[in-house]
Amino acid sequence: MGDLWTVGGAAVLLPLVTTTAIVFATRVSWAMAGFTMVCIAVGWLASAGAPAADELPALGLPWLAVALCVLMASALRDSDVAHHLEARRDPLTGLRNRTALDEAVGELAAGRRAGRMVAVLIADIDHFKAINDRHGHLAGDDVLRAVAARMERALHTAGELYRAGGEEFVALVPDVDELRAVALAEALRSAVAGHTIDDLRVTVSVGVAARAGTSFDWDAAYADADRALYRAKSGGRNRVAIAPDAGAAASAARSAA
Repeated sequence: MGDLWTVGGAAVLLPLVTTTAIVFATRVSWAMAGFTMVCIAVGWLASAGAPAADELPALGLPWLAVALCVLMASALRDSDVAHHLEARRDPLTGLRNRTALDEAVGELAAGRRAGRMVAVLIADIDHFKAINDRHGHLAGDDVLRAVAARMERALHTAGELYRAGGEEFVALVPDVDELRAVALAEALRSAVAGHTIDDLRVTVSVGVAARAGTSFDWDAAYADADRALYRAKSGGRNRVAIAPDAGAAASAARSAA
């Protein structure tokens, strides 16, 4: 009986300890770690030879229990991850939302390097209220989805596009100079202006601000980009405008580099 409990205890402790070690050492999912341990267990039992009949429950049941626990833990973790991602996605456009934007801004500020340039682009759909008023909110939703998709493709991997709210979108582009930031803003503008959406001619105006230094002041950068956006709107819409002090910020970044 003592041997049986020794075998059973080893059968319990070995999978538990090893599976936990795999998860925390490699950061793989619990499901993957559990699958790995089942494979190891099969090989271990095969190499050790067939156990006696009265040892089978002690050997098999602990592994089954661990496998079930691993599957349950994996399902819970996957559910938490899915909930986390869903809470940071705009349900209409599929872009990251304001919550995700706030988190990204915090990460930029925390990981700031002296002289590193960060560009803030604010894109706003021109005459969006008129589109809603004349064609209805369903048409407005179609416009938001199409504009988001086209600008996201235009930005590609240069930065991240967020729906900040309403018809306003924000792009954060790290490690980019002023000329590149303006070129990206123009790419966003032209990606929308070059097509019609549900037979509607839709355009966006884009404000650009570039900031560099030892700390990232999001409020100042956003205010600069917002003022530039106002200039683009006032200048006739469907255009790109850059914050007046963006050139000075770019020069400061080059001097510090």
